[in-house]
Amino acid sequence: MFEHALKEFGYIDSNLIPIPHPTLHPPTNPPIIVCPSTGIYDPHCSNFWHPPGSPASRDPIHTGRYATLDINLTHPIRSTQLALSHFLHPRPGTEEGDPKREIIISSIAAQINNLNIPLYVAAKHALSGFIRSLTVLEHRFGIRVNGVAPGVIKTPPWTEHPEKLAFVDPSVDVWASPEEVAEAMFMCLEDGELGGGKILEVGAGQTRVVGEVMDAGPGGRGCTVGRGMRRFMGGWGWRGGGERGVNCELGRDRWGLRTSDRCSDCCYGEGRQRNVQMDAYLGISRLILPLRA
Repeated sequence: MFEHALKEFGYIDSNLIPIPHPTLHPPTNPPIIVCPSTGIYDPHCSNFWHPPGSPASRDPIHTGRYATLDINLTHPIRSTQLALSHFLHPRPGTEEGDPKREIIISSIAAQINNLNIPLYVAAKHALSGFIRSLTVLEHRFGIRVNGVAPGVIKTPPWTEHPEKLAFVDPSVDVWASPEEVAEAMFMCLEDGELGGGKILEVGAGQTRVVGEVMDAGPGGRGCTVGRGMRRFMGGWGWRGGGERGVNCELGRDRWGLRTSDRCSDCCYGEGRQRNVQMDAYLGISRLILPLRA
């Protein structure tokens, strides 16, 4: 994976400056920034409320897996394994002291609960624990792993999905910007006092370190969805009573969802959902020079 990434995207030197045309002028330094950022927001094709075997779901019945968890959780964990292997076995000529950084995209969902998107919430809770578990790597090997926990960011997972956008109440909720997330990512890379294993929460005009224990949780501008539960319990047609076995179609018959509510981008096959987070955050390599200027 890393050999392909080097050919495709190039290198970043020890001053966090991109090196152009890496195939023409390959440096001795390996890349020092890894950011597994792909994420999906519980699309109907892989969703707790659309069980495997139901019409909306594309999760196989017999595998015991959800694509949502593979993408949001297994993917960053496996990417981290590959990164550590690359960092701990550098190519000849690499200096021992070259900094090594990984940034994992978590979410404020890692600190709260949300009946609308339980698989997404479960994955983000797990990622926060995973990031903190790797704290010691910086002291032992100079490898810093941090997380960024965006709030409500105006990106395609919201704007291109009306059923998610309906959770936002414009009269009280405020969008945070992709640029604010990118700046927090830079803080993880450059702030020598931050240290590994830390997670930065990003709202609208506010960034803070999330405490490992006894944290007050997210709040304020850029961290609220005022219509979340109201939309789920009302507009999605919650009905009490009746059997809710695993073979029923929770997403349509029981919850009153229309076919048009289904996600336009699916995480399977030719409709695979694109890497919307990295697109929306403008790509960290594209922000390096303007933010440092």
